[in-house]
Amino acid sequence: MDKRNTVIGVLLLVIGFGLLFVNNNRQSDARRLEAERLARETPAASVPSPAVPPPATAVASETAAAVSSGPGTGAGLAAQTAASEELHVLANEFLKVTFTTRGGAIKEVQLLKHAESLGSDRRYTFRASGQLPMLGLAYPSPDGKAAEFAPAYQLVNKSDHEITFSYDAGEGMKLVRSYRLDAVTEGAAPYTIVHSTRFENSSAAERTFVKLLLNVGTAPAETVADPTNSYLNFGAYDGKDVEFKNLTQFKASSGLLGMGAHPATEQFFDYSRSVVWAAVKNQFFAAVLTPEKPAIGYISRPAQLPAEGEHPALEAITGSLVFDAQPIPAGKSRSLDASLYIGPKEYNRLASIGGDKHQGQDLLMQFGWFGFVSRFTLKILHLIHSVVGNYGVSIILITLFVRLCIWPITAIATRTSKKMAKLSEPLKQLREKHKDDPARLQKEMMELYKSHGVNPAAGCLPMFIQIPIFIGFFYMLKTNSELRFESFLWIKDLSQPEHLFSWGMNLPVLGTHFNLLPLLMGVSMHYQMKATPMTTTDEMQQKIFKMFPYIFTCVSWTFASGLVIYWTVSNSFAIFQTWYMNRKPQAELELIKPDVAASTRGKGKFRKPGL
Repeated sequence: MDKRNTVIGVLLLVIGFGLLFVNNNRQSDARRLEAERLARETPAASVPSPAVPPPATAVASETAAAVSSGPGTGAGLAAQTAASEELHVLANEFLKVTFTTRGGAIKEVQLLKHAESLGSDRRYTFRASGQLPMLGLAYPSPDGKAAEFAPAYQLVNKSDHEITFSYDAGEGMKLVRSYRLDAVTEGAAPYTIVHSTRFENSSAAERTFVKLLLNVGTAPAETVADPTNSYLNFGAYDGKDVEFKNLTQFKASSGLLGMGAHPATEQFFDYSRSVVWAAVKNQFFAAVLTPEKPAIGYISRPAQLPAEGEHPALEAITGSLVFDAQPIPAGKSRSLDASLYIGPKEYNRLASIGGDKHQGQDLLMQFGWFGFVSRFTLKILHLIHSVVGNYGVSIILITLFVRLCIWPITAIATRTSKKMAKLSEPLKQLREKHKDDPARLQKEMMELYKSHGVNPAAGCLPMFIQIPIFIGFFYMLKTNSELRFESFLWIKDLSQPEHLFSWGMNLPVLGTHFNLLPLLMGVSMHYQMKATPMTTTDEMQQKIFKMFPYIFTCVSWTFASGLVIYWTVSNSFAIFQTWYMNRKPQAELELIKPDVAASTRGKGKFRKPGL
């Protein structure tokens, strides 16, 4: 294989990482400027709040007429909000759920095992301030939006782990909403709220509802961990594929060189597809709504959580599942049953939602093309962590494990590189001789490789193997909430860059903070390349190769510390392997003489790669 092809492949990888880096920085700056503009232009009093409803008597009478109807009319819920609310709390070891009588829904959920920020005593919170409450009911209004149905419910009963609300809609119709928390501590159960909304018809006539919306929740942005909001999205799964709507898709974009340009949109909706589950999530946490029976569609839209005390307003995303009209016979009832997982994006917990009835909720990890690598390395990481008890040490050990697994292939590549280096002078002569005839040059080069028993493709094997491993590692570490706030040596959070100290300004490429690990990674890459023979004689290619340590140091500046540890240890191991192989007898690295190679080549076929 011509080394030029290898250079082109690596350059494309570098350009891809570079574009990702530049785009992330540009989006981060744009969001920061937009937030500053909103803070200057929007007074605190302008934060949206629920509309003031009519008097309670009017609410009751209007709702009684609109909630239910005679056969075939298909009337729906009237948009109502209670004038006041009472709050009630259920809790287990993992969740503290605050319920509101406004719609008989969930006002907020605190994750008791997870801090809001590093060193904070406040717990991480999924909230619905100024938005439709979690599991709140609504119906599609004529303009396609979700019209909230949240009259004042009455508390029926409450125990340590269960609570029930009811609402008398009049004309024999009643809505009963119940919730249950499990005391189980394994799998998804401790983060799961089991819910049922029962529609009771005690009248003498059949009643029918129009489409109902059940809100999934509102996921807040991760302003520090994910400043570009690349993981803040709404997802809907139809049993085969999951469709994600990222927050950036709602905003106007000029695209890349005009490709992918789109105008701003207020919401996305689809009333024509089966939806097994829907979720709102950010980088580390998710709310996943799984109904007992599939929904017929979804609505998703951006949101904004208002400022609370010292906490600024946050961008967010919300969404609802859509359920079709269901007739309720006289004297009968119907139920809308669902479970709501609100917790960390831990692969094992997401995969256990629904128990034996696996429905693909683990797809929320968004591992990407090389998901099989992410899942495999994640299992090994958990296994190692169960023994050593530290994720930093676990990442180092799993890196060594991976490098040992690919040692034979890397050894072949190293031997091939050394043999290729010995052919550098003949190759240089060929390039000079046939510089005006590329086809003849390629043919002569391949004959030279064959005559000396060298297969240049063997030198590319480690790259083709390590790229999927690296990308799989990248997504596994980037989205795994178990690394959040995990420390190692001087690193306070393995899921983030080190941020040892602030520059006091936003520098190009380097951002606002100093990080040590990318520099160590760059040094290790420099020595790795220095220890590896340069197989190309092209001066321009040599200069490009020598720039790699500097390029990748800049690219990795904003990577999670855990990923840069993997990269640095991997480079260091490669240096050790090269040193070890250099101690081998030089006879193993000798080229096969042309006459010997010709006698063993058979019908022009290559010998075993690297031999």
